[in-house]
Amino acid sequence: MLASRLSVELARLEHRKLQPPARATHPSRTHNGVQKVKEKKMKSNLKKFAFVPALSLVLAASVASAQDKMPCEGAKLSHKQVKALIVSAKTAEDHNKLACYFRSEARSEISNAKYHEEMAKLYKSPKHCNDFAEASRKAAEADNQLAAEHEKMAEEAK
Repeated sequence: MLASRLSVELARLEHRKLQPPARATHPSRTHNGVQKVKEKKMKSNLKKFAFVPALSLVLAASVASAQDKMPCEGAKLSHKQVKALIVSAKTAEDHNKLACYFRSEARSEISNAKYHEEMAKLYKSPKHCNDFAEASRKAAEADNQLAAEHEKMAEEAK
C-alpha cells in the first residue's frame, strides 16, 4: 500500500515536471502592473491640467494688481450709466468717472489679452488665441485713448 502511494506521488511529480512552465502574464495584467498603469495615467493627467491652477493664480494676481492701481472710488458704472454720462458729461467729475471707467476697461482687456497669450502657448495651433489677444490689445489701446480724452476734458472743465 505504501508502495502504491509512493508511486502515485512520484507520478504526480513527474507529471508536473513535464508540463510547460506557467505562461507569463503581461505586466499590465498583474496587480502591480495595473497600479503602475493607473499611476502613469494620473501623472499624465496632472501634467495636462497643471496649467489650470497656475493660470488661475496669474489671472488673480493681475486682477488684484489692476484693482490696486485703480484710482477710482465707488461702484463700477453700468453700460447704461456710461451711455448716459457720455451724452450728458459737463463737469470734471463726470469726465473723471468716464476716464476711470475706460481705464478699468483697458485693464480688463489687457488681462484678457494675457489670458489668450497663455492659452496660445498651450495649443499646437495658437492662431485663434493670438487673434483674440491682438483684438484685446487693440480694445485696451482704444479704451486708454478714450480715458485720456476724458481726462483732458476734465482738466478743461475745471
